[in-house]
Amino acid sequence: TTSFSSTTGPSNKVPDQILFYNLIAPKWTTDKSTSIVNQTVTFPVQSSIYSLSFDPSFKQSLYFYCQGCLDTTLYYGVRFYINGGNNGGQNLVYDVMVNGSAVSEASVVLSTAIGSLPANTWLLVELNFTNMPLGLYDGIRLVGNLNAVQPLVYLENIKLLGRDAPLDPSSSGGSTTGAPPLIGVYVDALSSTWTDKSNAVHRLDATSPVYAGSFSIAYSPSNGQSLWFACEQCINTNIYNGITMWVHGGPFGKQQIVISLMSGQNIVSGSTISLSNLTINGSIPANTWSQINTTFVAPIGIYDGFQITDPTNTIQNTLYLDDIFLTYKPAVASSTTGGSKVSPSPTPTFAPTCTVGANGCPCQVGAFCNAGNRCINGVCIRQTDFVNASPSLLHLILPQYFIFLFVLTLQLL
Repeated sequence: TTSFSSTTGPSNKVPDQILFYNLIAPKWTTDKSTSIVNQTVTFPVQSSIYSLSFDPSFKQSLYFYCQGCLDTTLYYGVRFYINGGNNGGQNLVYDVMVNGSAVSEASVVLSTAIGSLPANTWLLVELNFTNMPLGLYDGIRLVGNLNAVQPLVYLENIKLLGRDAPLDPSSSGGSTTGAPPLIGVYVDALSSTWTDKSNAVHRLDATSPVYAGSFSIAYSPSNGQSLWFACEQCINTNIYNGITMWVHGGPFGKQQIVISLMSGQNIVSGSTISLSNLTINGSIPANTWSQINTTFVAPIGIYDGFQITDPTNTIQNTLYLDDIFLTYKPAVASSTTGGSKVSPSPTPTFAPTCTVGANGCPCQVGAFCNAGNRCINGVCIRQTDFVNASPSLLHLILPQYFIFLFVLTLQLL
């Protein structure tokens, strides 16, 4: 399967998040676009099998959406290739979105930044999040800036750019909306990026008791059964420190429960922590809400969610959970600075200090670049962007190859 994030370099480096490379990344969707979006365009393409297209006529939009997935403490900008097709001349606006609205500080009129799109040319565009408050956003949008017919626009290799380290909102590295943001797992409902795979008797909409909001989770921790909240590769312990939640023991209390990280369908060895031991007197108190803050003890890695389990294999009384969040590790400000960059491809321009062979710098077509990067159209691109996509490319290319051989055989006969 295709991997949608590159490998890390320094221990605190946040991996780039690929949104589209031959196909859209898991958790992301273009369903909220107002334009029809074609994700399997075979021409033009910049470096892969497929690009995508959308119609910006009469202010229609392309919207890459994933609720709360764009975290500006982790990502400093977005980078993509864009092509104006045979006609060019399109006038577009770029937005960062939250709760269905554009963030005013992030809007960029592309015709002002790069002019109208040239025809039959791929441009490499990088737009940074510098002027935005730090926090969680729901994606990016490109929208036509004219109430008139415009030609199709093509995009490829769209990614969020990871910071050198997660940004501390309390530092001087950027504006902030208050306390460091938390990643919500359950706040009145399970977050849209998470899946409930629990085998225990439970409810996600209990109305009493409730710590905050309208609902809590009612869970009967009996016979070794679990609450299991899954989210593919969403817990990176380089970035996240642990899980915080509120727990209520009901009228009886004293339940014993443990929490474990998951890798696929399996509990991660060495990751299990007793939640009961983190509460007053080593057991969950009755008739009151208590906050539990855990710190991950698993090896550094990327995991697929967590289970809360009854370790006693007995029948225990129902307990209640509310406001479950992932918490960040203490972090330093990223050294990445702001601004927006645009350079053309396939005949790019480079900064005077650009070193031949370095990522994003010039190279001879077909050669390998520094640190295993790949030379594509005269520019060094991270090798991981292409290696990670190779299984998908093979299953697309091989069937076409065998069809060609079959047709050729028929012609020879």
